[in-house]
Amino acid sequence: MEQDEGKMMEKQPLVSVIMPCYNGEKFIGEAIESVINQTCKNWELIVVDDGSTDNSKEIIRQYCIADKRIQYIQHKKNKGIPFARNTGIRASKGEYIALLDQDDKWLSNKLDLQLDKFYMSKPEIGLVFGNINIIDSYGCLIYKSKNIKINFAKINQRDLVRHLFLNCFIPSITVMFKRKCIKEVGGFDENILWGGDDYELWLRLANKFKFAYINKVLGIRRLHRNNYSATERMIRGQMQLIEEVVKKYHFLNKYKQKSIAQRLYQLGRYKQLIGNFAEAKKIYFKAFSTCVNVGWKPYIAFLFVLFKIKFNYKRIKYLK
Repeated sequence: MEQDEGKMMEKQPLVSVIMPCYNGEKFIGEAIESVINQTCKNWELIVVDDGSTDNSKEIIRQYCIADKRIQYIQHKKNKGIPFARNTGIRASKGEYIALLDQDDKWLSNKLDLQLDKFYMSKPEIGLVFGNINIIDSYGCLIYKSKNIKINFAKINQRDLVRHLFLNCFIPSITVMFKRKCIKEVGGFDENILWGGDDYELWLRLANKFKFAYINKVLGIRRLHRNNYSATERMIRGQMQLIEEVVKKYHFLNKYKQKSIAQRLYQLGRYKQLIGNFAEAKKIYFKAFSTCVNVGWKPYIAFLFVLFKIKFNYKRIKYLK
């Protein structure tokens, strides 16, 4: 059995999994185990401890002892997620790079599905991504991401950038990209500390490479009390980044107001999700005043707010 597994690993390219960690003791074990349980076995996991002050180090070290594919790197001081991701990428050796956060986890066939997609796709494909489910801290399903109706096989780089500008539809935990692509465009922008470093990188990659999409759930994102503020900070940060993006891609200027309105809708939906209906109502009004043609979903979500219903909040089943 071990010989067969060894042959399989020889045939597969190495995938480097980069996981930043900051005080992640509560959930990081589940995140690491979701990598260990992958059907793809030829991976390395690089956990970058970004100055944790809790028990994260001891938990990660135990996994390193048990599995030599797991590597631990420590920052003495907290430097932020983009810096930690770049540290992990520099230390990695894989032909492909995948991202996972300390609170989240993957489905067991995630890496295999993406490698298969790369094999079947044209060589200009630089990034493959898929769908996520969002759960709460108890493991209850909050939200299922919807099918993205974009023909990624035919779309050109300009339109791909435009779609991303209007709505960042790529969950970072589902991403796998080629090492050579990130070397060409540069790593994560370490000055972006509000959580939009991934979005900014997707725009740079989209300007040069084609993307491929797998219409399946690849990862599970966990929403809990400790990362609520990070979610809001990320959305507001994306709105700030819009100004810089328009300066770089002048053709996006006519979509600027709609892009801002879309982020306001996302922020309103987030407020609605956590039950802050008064704040959600104000934000939706602001979205409508920014751009009337923001789409039908914000208006439907607004109607739910009036009746104090958490739009898309369905405790369908417990995810183990």
